[in-house]
Amino acid sequence: MICKEIELFDIESHIDENGEFWIAIAYKYNYKSGNVQLSFERDKFEWIKKQEFSKYRVADKIHRFIKNYDTK
Repeated sequence: MICKEIELFDIESHIDENGEFWIAIAYKYNYKSGNVQLSFERDKFEWIKKQEFSKYRVADKIHRFIKNYDTK
């Protein structure tokens, strides 16, 4: 996948109940062309509009990323 104008816009980190440190980094960019390549952790993806996001069950930090997307 080829992207342009890549910009970091949010970071969330925490230590979970097992004492493991987690960090999530959110980027925004303009998609230019190409196919999406998924990591071994994923089996599908969907392009959705911000208005459609509420239909999906996701972690609270992802809701925070969506909320902050327009403010950065």
